[in-house]
Amino acid sequence: MKEKIILLIILFLHFSIVMSQNNNFCFVYNTNETIPVYNSYNDSVTSYFLYKDTLKENYYSLQIEENNNNRFLVNIFENNTLIHKGWIEKKYCYVWCWLMSTQSIYLFNEADTGSSHIELSENELIQHRDGIIANILDYDKGSFWVKLLLKTKTATHIGWTLNYCGSIYGSCEGERATTPSHVYGFEK
Repeated sequence: MKEKIILLIILFLHFSIVMSQNNNFCFVYNTNETIPVYNSYNDSVTSYFLYKDTLKENYYSLQIEENNNNRFLVNIFENNTLIHKGWIEKKYCYVWCWLMSTQSIYLFNEADTGSSHIELSENELIQHRDGIIANILDYDKGSFWVKLLLKTKTATHIGWTLNYCGSIYGSCEGERATTPSHVYGFEK
């Protein structure tokens, strides 16, 4: 029995690390809400439903395979087990945003540190019950960049960033010590 528990812990940690290192993972944040899943990116008829129930503590991690218009083709995991594959609206796909040592998140116009960017400070950001979240709109398959829609207290911003984590199990706040110059290659 003890060996099984240790094996489960190792598998859980491995899956968490893998998800936090890939830019094609996101999670369902909406609770107690029926979330439709479709067979095709242009279907109007729902083929499957997700329901993140806070009482049962079922959490859904999504591995993005394809991007089309306002939907992603995803592999849906519950408790690290693949349960379904289908198309889901991007508005249900979230990542955590982590703050750098400057207490800020950086959003770039392109998935490139040489492009223009904005710095959003912590006091501008909306704190949700577990941290700062944003909708993922796109991801760069050749790098770790993701394109986010991030709502602040006064506006909505869209941009590319490396200030995120797609693991449902944590908000990656341990990255606060990382300096922008280390991550983005510019001096602050």
